Parts: sequence; structure tokens; C-alpha cells
Amino acid sequence: MRFVSRIVPATPRALPAAAFFRGPFMEKTIRQAIVEALEGRPHSARQLAEALLLRPAEVEEHLEHIGRSMGGRLRLTPARCLACGYRFTERKRLSAPGRCPRCRGQKIAGPWFQVDGRASQRRV
Repeated sequence: MRFVSRIVPATPRALPAAAFFRGPFMEKTIRQAIVEALEGRPHSARQLAEALLLRPAEVEEHLEHIGRSMGGRLRLTPARCLACGYRFTERKRLSAPGRCPRCRGQKIAGPWFQVDGRASQRRV
């Protein structure tokens, strides 16, 4: 019987996200990179996670800290149901809801996050 050893290449998720920062993210912390991305236009936690090679839960933890440290300059556009239009305005958590309480649909868009332009000078 012959055994073949296979070398499994490291996937981007197996390595720290900081190893993959290129260009403008080269010398920034993860939170600084998130703030820089949110200054231009709104992004969801999932979009940020894909761009920074993190899990959405990790991005949500960083967003909570950014929200506290920036003095309310992190704007949140609430999630909404694509089936019936229900807006999750009273939701406190930053994660996306699983189902709509009105129609029980699972097609939920958002929430989206954005940083006011004045916040760029503040240290995160």
C-alpha cells in the first residue's frame, strides 16, 4: 500500500488577517482599517469581513468598540426585511437578524455601518 502525503496550502482564513493587508492597510490595525473603509460609504459587517478576511462576528466585536470610542460617530442604518419592508429600528445588537418578526421571512438586508467624516482625526 502506498501513502501519498499531500501538502495542503494555507487558506486565507487559516492565517491572521494582518498577514493579508496590502496597500493602504499595510501599517494599520484592524480597527483603523475598518474605520477607513466606513468613511466613504456604508458597509455591512459581512462586506467588511470579506474585505479584511475576518469572520463577521469578529467585525461586529470591533464595530462595538469603534462605536464606543468614536463618541457616537458610527452611524447605523438598521436592517430591513426584503419581503415585507419591516425595519429593525429597535434592535440593539449589531449582528444581522435571522428572521423577520412580521412575515417570518429570512431575506434580511443589512444592517449597514458608516463613520462620519469628522471622525477620521480621532484615534481608534
